[in-house]
Amino acid sequence: MHHTATETFTHLLILISTVAVTCSSFHQKKPTSGSVSFTSDSLYIDPSDLPESTLAPATVAAERDSLRRAFEKCLPGKTVTSGNFTAFAPVLFTYRDPAVIPLFREIIQDTAVHIFFRMLSVYCLGECGSDDEFTFLSRYYTTENPLFREYIASALNKLATTREHFSCLRNLVKKERNPFVYKTLLARKLPPVTTTPVALPLFESDTIRKELFYPNVFKVDFRAIGYRATLSTPPAEPPVTGSCIYPHQQYKVNRRLYTLIDYPVVSFGFENGEWGIHVGEDSGWLFPGMPIHAIMDGIVVRMQHESTWGCLTVIESRLPDKRHVTVFYGHLSHRNNVTVGDTVQTGDKIGEIGPSYTLTNGGYLAHLHLGIEKTGFNNALIKGWYHNTDRWYSPMAFIAAFNTAPPKNSPAEWILYKSRR
Repeated sequence: MHHTATETFTHLLILISTVAVTCSSFHQKKPTSGSVSFTSDSLYIDPSDLPESTLAPATVAAERDSLRRAFEKCLPGKTVTSGNFTAFAPVLFTYRDPAVIPLFREIIQDTAVHIFFRMLSVYCLGECGSDDEFTFLSRYYTTENPLFREYIASALNKLATTREHFSCLRNLVKKERNPFVYKTLLARKLPPVTTTPVALPLFESDTIRKELFYPNVFKVDFRAIGYRATLSTPPAEPPVTGSCIYPHQQYKVNRRLYTLIDYPVVSFGFENGEWGIHVGEDSGWLFPGMPIHAIMDGIVVRMQHESTWGCLTVIESRLPDKRHVTVFYGHLSHRNNVTVGDTVQTGDKIGEIGPSYTLTNGGYLAHLHLGIEKTGFNNALIKGWYHNTDRWYSPMAFIAAFNTAPPKNSPAEWILYKSRR
């Protein structure tokens, strides 16, 4: 995706500051004993039904800065509560500081707060909380909302440090029947790829002035966030994949959201005069921290950070007819669950969507770019835009064609998932 910096920044301010969540009715079928199943009619979180609002500040960085200063002034006196925090929503969920933890906890506990904001608070608590927050968050794991539960599972995985914590996770794994959540509970706990704190690019006209969001706390050399790890030897033959799934929950279920952000639902093949043709599929808009799963078996061949991709993970896979493909996941966060050389299975959690407009995700509104190139890694271009689509598969068409029983109602359905033994 590419908008001018001012347009994109305007979208974020409007979306985050005025977001109202409506939840569809749901009925989750009882899973077959011993298997993991996911139905397309499960409850989902909808941040697109937005009312008119005057909460969004102007798009200039100075006014955003003013909002931040106002929030920091209110915080010591604890005058910001779960009942009035929405005025600060455009900046609140970018904080990663212990001083904000009490407010995140209050928002999570307040069931009158929109579930979207509660979910973002879970994500932030998992990022900046201590292991003391593990017990607090585990109380909310019983939620019937599968995506909210997966955010909690991801946070618990990050915060677990003691024998009791890991025992709790094992017990949750035994009971979990949603495959996305199940895989997130089992994800490897790895240190962040960089100790560089989350930093915000602040937009001024069509240029990006990159500044620390919390400069009075963090000092950083922006060059430190760059990294690249690639297999030093040609990868071994990847395993032949037997299934193919969508990379996250709620995949493309909310078509209204795309109208709201003025972006096509199916972005593969979308033409932009400046960038060319989009050769991947964008999804997960507005959901920073959304757990991302490997769509097929494969070998992790590259992990890197660069200015436009943000954090990128590349996996080489082999199809049943023995052809090789290169799958890449762009605009992720610095929280990875795999390393170069790892063999992954379909559904394994590999990372998370990076927070909006950060160095971490390349400076975009939070989303995932999924690309599937028709070649092995050694010959792959790994591009998001190109002058034609010949070298790439349309991810949605590829995943549907790969399976013999594509979803009938919604792409959110996890199809041909291997039963848990």
